[in-house]
This record gives sequence, structure tokens and C-alpha cells, in this order.
Amino acid sequence: VESVPGSADELYRRARIWFSTAFNDAKEVLDLEDPIGHHLTAKPLTRFSQSFIGGADSTAGVIRYVVSIDTKEGRYRATIGSFEHHATVRRILNETTLTPAAHLTCVAATRAEIDGIVRDYHDAGVRHIVALRGDALEGAGAKYAPHPGGYANAADLVAGIKKAAPDFEISVSAYPEKHPDSPTVEADIDMLKAKVDAGASRAITQFFFENDVYFRYLERVRARGIDIPIVPGILPVQNFKAAKNFATRAGASVPAWIAERFAGLDHDPATRKLIAAAVAAEQVIDLLDRGVTSFHFYTMNRADLVYAICHLLGLRPAVQEVKS
Repeated sequence: VESVPGSADELYRRARIWFSTAFNDAKEVLDLEDPIGHHLTAKPLTRFSQSFIGGADSTAGVIRYVVSIDTKEGRYRATIGSFEHHATVRRILNETTLTPAAHLTCVAATRAEIDGIVRDYHDAGVRHIVALRGDALEGAGAKYAPHPGGYANAADLVAGIKKAAPDFEISVSAYPEKHPDSPTVEADIDMLKAKVDAGASRAITQFFFENDVYFRYLERVRARGIDIPIVPGILPVQNFKAAKNFATRAGASVPAWIAERFAGLDHDPATRKLIAAAVAAEQVIDLLDRGVTSFHFYTMNRADLVYAICHLLGLRPAVQEVKS
């Protein structure tokens, strides 16, 4: 429960706007809208990161959960729960040949609660976790504060995971243009070093559009003695306006040539998709030519676009022979 200025109607309207910006598929995920009772319920879904799932089955890594918001004059209550995450992980492990990487944050949970989730993952057979601090529950621009009794940051979380189950492989985040909360790139690299010292064995970068940004960052990271793989994050630009807003919140720069590629395509989604696939494929091909061999795609719930990009790069799903 949070106390904020505003009437119940105003807070409801702001909550509705938040849903529309937080989820690309807001119209589909909103399950209940009650402006009279000032209540919203959504059932969004998130997919596991394609780089760790592999394959082309866009339904294999789905996590569905429930977000509820109730507003009254001067305050609102937000509830997130009913996760189907564990069941999805077990299905991936038991019914496919894929290797899932479970995502875990410090947000809204005590150390004991997170440690319990880590043990549940371990018991289910998961051996790879992507450990993140997470963002403030209040949304973009809000100052993050650790949960009372929770892990303070991602380095603290990595240490806790390793203590609970030492055989976990742990991936963490890295920021070529620094995290929005960090005062400098050097301070950001200090945090990455702390995460590595705590037990992280791989880092995935925030998305970027200029490959030189990645390589300059890699030089600085290596100069600090950090030798774990730094996997570049790739964001296919499905909607330029939305991507630019996302980049602003994430602290990622957007070069002018990206805007030029998508100019005049606001009402032409088919052409936008073709341009998005071509731009991302060009970026990955350049990285490949410069020695990079692993990639992390931010699908934004559009696995079909990433599948098209992989096809452009020459990747094909395995075809099983049918025996007569």
C-alpha cells in the first residue's frame, strides 16, 4: 500500500496509463477494468530469454502472473502474484530438451523468501539463474529502495544464491552506457566487479545500437580484470517511438540513423517488421565479424520477429526425419 496525492478516480486513471506503458500487449492482458470500484486486474505473460531457451517454440518459456491494483483517495494497493513460473520451468526441463534460465530479482521479497525460491528452482533441476536487482515497484523514474529484510542489490543477491546452492550458474546485467541509477560508468563497472566477485559467471548487457559502444565498454571491463563473458543485448526495434521511450528510461542512446530507417512507417507495421529484422541482423553480423559469438535478444513478447532475424542469420530449426 502506498500513500500518494490524488483522488481515487485520478489514481485509477494513472494506474490504467501505467498498464498501457508497462505492457506492450496491454489490451490483451487487462482482464478486468472497474472504474466505479477503482480496480484493475491484468494477467500478463513474459517469455524466457531466447538466448538461453534456444529453439523456435515461442510458448515453451511462458510465465503468466496476475497484477491487481486498487485505488482509494490518497493511496493505492498493488499486488503481484499467482506466478506460473515454477510449473513452466518444470515443464521445460521435463518435456523438452531446452535449458531454461530462471530470472530472479530482489524486489518485494525478503531474503528468506528468495532463498526459498532458489531452493525450489534447485529441487526442480534448474541450474542457471539470471540475477537482477529489479526496478522500483512504483515504475520508471522512481527511486529504488531495498525491501526490508531483503537483498540490497544484485551483488548481494548473487552471494545469497551461491550460499543457498553453490552449483548454480549465475548471469547478471551489464550496462555499456551505465545504469540510470549509477553516477558514472566506472561506478557501474564497480558494481559489475562486485557481482563477479560474488559468483556471477556471465553478464548480459543492456541493449545498444552502436556496436562501438559495446566494444569500448568491453575494453574498460577487461581493463578492470573482469574476464567473464559479456553477452551483447540486442533489441529489435518493432515500434520506433516505443523503443525510443524504452531507451530513454534504460539510459541507452538512440542514433539518428535508426530514426531515419523508421521515418514514415508509423502506420505501416509490415514494413516496420522487415526493417526491424534487417537492422538487427546487420548489427549481429557486424558483431560476429568482430569476434562475438553469443547474443541475447530482447523479444518484448515478439518471438516471431527474433525468429525471422535468426532465419536471416542462417539459423534453421532442426528437421527430424520421418521414418516410414
